[in-house]
Amino acid sequence: AFGYEMAKPIVTPKTLEISGPQSLVQNMVEFDTDIVDIEGAELDLDVVVDIVIEQSTVTAETRKARVQIPIRPVIDRQALSDIPIQLSSSYWSTVETTVTVELEGPVLELAILKTQAVSVLITPPETPPDNGFTILQYRDDVIPGSYTLTPDFSTKDVSVVRDSLPNIQLQWTPPTVTPLDTDAEEDRAE
Repeated sequence: AFGYEMAKPIVTPKTLEISGPQSLVQNMVEFDTDIVDIEGAELDLDVVVDIVIEQSTVTAETRKARVQIPIRPVIDRQALSDIPIQLSSSYWSTVETTVTVELEGPVLELAILKTQAVSVLITPPETPPDNGFTILQYRDDVIPGSYTLTPDFSTKDVSVVRDSLPNIQLQWTPPTVTPLDTDAEEDRAE
């Protein structure tokens, strides 16, 4: 099936005891089986097929073989660009608004994955730095702040291989405090 591939088949028995005229038997080192049709297969196959021995004067302990064929999803990589950067605090802003991520997983899952299904959440420090801005590095161990790539899709088979998170500069915008109008408060009190 599209998006799937065959892994190495396992054939049982691994060896076959044969008998017949020495002139024929001495040159036989391997045998074929009937063809196993894997077209459209999305799951492992386990079938019993005939062992092909063309010479009628050669006998074998069995003429059947069990063929197990593992079927695996085809794995590929796909880059998604323009992934939006989200901030967990409204007091911070960033110049960069998007990044690019490279994902790896089954081609069928990657084919339906859209940019909107992935986001980058940056959790900046809770308190502002002295200079009013900070730079978050592309590393989990840099303090202050951190980021999290948050894939928002159902499969666990897709993973982030690489992202283009640069050094991201965050700007602190202090909250605005509106002073109370004490005259208006006094007028209401009267």
